[in-house]
Amino acid sequence: MASIKNLQMADTVLSNPNVEYRKGFMGLGSKAIYRPTGSPIAAQVLDYTADMGRKLLDVMACQPQELDKKLDSATSIAPTQIGNNHLELCLSRDHQFAALQLFTFADLVFKPLSEVKIYTGHAAQLIAKLF
Repeated sequence: MASIKNLQMADTVLSNPNVEYRKGFMGLGSKAIYRPTGSPIAAQVLDYTADMGRKLLDVMACQPQELDKKLDSATSIAPTQIGNNHLELCLSRDHQFAALQLFTFADLVFKPLSEVKIYTGHAAQLIAKLF
């Protein structure tokens, strides 16, 4: 489990009006909450092969209303232990909020392959099925 504050997409996710970032008692611990449902948001970092990264990028490029069709026709997108594509994922526990950004390893650093994509409602539930 990664900390949302340590993600490269942290500023974009935490500036979303539907996300609230709460600090714990005396500054110890913190958590992000999806405001409409009050569900906690967890962050993950997953690695993918180049082929799986292209498939994931293809899913992220489609419009939210096209996700049903795209995910039905898409083959499984499985993470790997070590890959040259790196996904930052924020997902609420109730699967009503998801934020994704894909990176590729080049010049000894991870560089963005996509913009931060934020999904809510039914689209977020569909995206959550991938993970």
